[in-house]
Amino acid sequence: DQVPKLETRLSAMASVLSVKETSSNILSSAETILTAVTEVRGSGRLKFLLKAFLDLNNALCKAAKGQEKATGIKLESLAKLTQTKSNSGETVEQYVVNKVLQHFPDALKVVSDMPSIEAAKAVLFPRLVADLRKLEEGITMMKSLIELDNAERAKKENTKGSGEKEDSAGKNSGDAGNSPKTDTADSATSDLTTTSVPPPPPPPPPPPVSSEPSVPSEEDKCQIYKYLERSEAVFAKATKQLTEAQRDFAELCTYFGEEAPGDPDKLFGQIISFVRGIQAATSVAEAKQKKKDKPALSPMGRPQIKLPNMIH
Repeated sequence: DQVPKLETRLSAMASVLSVKETSSNILSSAETILTAVTEVRGSGRLKFLLKAFLDLNNALCKAAKGQEKATGIKLESLAKLTQTKSNSGETVEQYVVNKVLQHFPDALKVVSDMPSIEAAKAVLFPRLVADLRKLEEGITMMKSLIELDNAERAKKENTKGSGEKEDSAGKNSGDAGNSPKTDTADSATSDLTTTSVPPPPPPPPPPPVSSEPSVPSEEDKCQIYKYLERSEAVFAKATKQLTEAQRDFAELCTYFGEEAPGDPDKLFGQIISFVRGIQAATSVAEAKQKKKDKPALSPMGRPQIKLPNMIH
């Protein structure tokens, strides 16, 4: 039997069979973005540090005449502040961290507020959108093929019904024209034939090769329908989740003064760089603090300890 549109069917089946795996990847990536956005927006430590840098930036702007007070600070500007040094040789970032460590040390643990931003940085929206579009095309193609199969089945059944009616009419006409004969010679020939050995039956003819396209059985169609329904449900869920992730991430870009829709690699990469810079500056500040708090050594190299007077 011939299979109509074989390449199209194989392509559609490949797309539909990959729905579960591809949709799972889309759902996982979208969930990572949603989680990371929630972590960033909900981090009180990050807001505190950003405000500290903003206040310092406004103080510097106030010292320089003609510059207006800023109401926000971009992540790109933070990178510049980490490279700008004061008269003492410390970077602006190190200066802020030193002050925060003295009064609000807990704010420097900002990295613990955003454990998902590393994974979110690797999410590629264009690839997810392309995968989703490919799944949609496969599902749409499979629906079209099912409709084509239904049309082929109906056509085949109609053709078969018409042929049976024609065969029945021809058979009835032939029977009416062939009346039995009662000749004596025929009767004698019949008697002789009954006494002879009958010839072997002829071999059965080979089955005819059908030129009509193969149509799935009702059982196969039922399984295809069920799988298609599940695929559509999973596809709809993945579409909804990805749309929400794109929307929330675009809002996060606007929150940081970046152009929406933005790129997770760029935005989360800037946040990661900022947080790592805070961690490095905190390590330096803590090392200086420990060195400062270390007890003074005696000339012999040991800490000076004052013993109580035990002699009366």
